[in-house]
Amino acid sequence: ALKTHFYNIAPEAPTLSHFQQTFCYLMHEFHKFWIEEDPMDIMEFNRVREKFRKRIIRQLQNPDMAL
Repeated sequence: ALKTHFYNIAPEAPTLSHFQQTFCYLMHEFHKFWIEEDPMDIMEFNRVREKFRKRIIRQLQNPDMAL
């Protein structure tokens, strides 16, 4: 799913820096999402993670998308 993102930000071969930036961005966004979801406890992690994953996958389906 990230192929489109990497193609849009790095038409040449992506570097380790591109992967690091993407990872940091996704962790930051997940943290915001976690706070917005306001789960009762850590046992809801899988539910929140799956909801976040679906949201990111949906965003990445746009061919012009760059996170």
